[in-house]
Amino acid sequence: MLDPDFLVQVPCQCEDTGTGTITNFHDTRYSVKLGDTPNKVTDNVFSGLAWNMSNEFQINQEITIHLICGCYEGNDRVQVVSYTVQQGDTLFTISSLLSADWGEIVRMNKRLLKNPDFVIPGWVLLVPMGTAATPSKGE
Repeated sequence: MLDPDFLVQVPCQCEDTGTGTITNFHDTRYSVKLGDTPNKVTDNVFSGLAWNMSNEFQINQEITIHLICGCYEGNDRVQVVSYTVQQGDTLFTISSLLSADWGEIVRMNKRLLKNPDFVIPGWVLLVPMGTAATPSKGE
């Protein structure tokens, strides 16, 4: 079962352009704490989703963090999560973890996933959570 603390909720505003997956950035504010580094903030606070952070940190400084988010074309009820690939992940393990249709993950990330058998830790994938087909009663 997926630990709910594992996911970072990112509000995302998307417009349907009819051209496929839409990726946007949601900006949020963060107050720099003693000992913070860009890597610590990205990995420990925002689960690897912070994008293009500055290396210039000062304690108590309010900085803008850009978080990657996306929407699922054609169905606004599908929750799209931004998932940071971890060491040892495969597209199959990611789709299983988030109950997502493997093919839909590939479709939503077609610019990044040239070869679906190859993912690199640190990549951020848009994953349509809960889209995996569920077996019918007789299966």
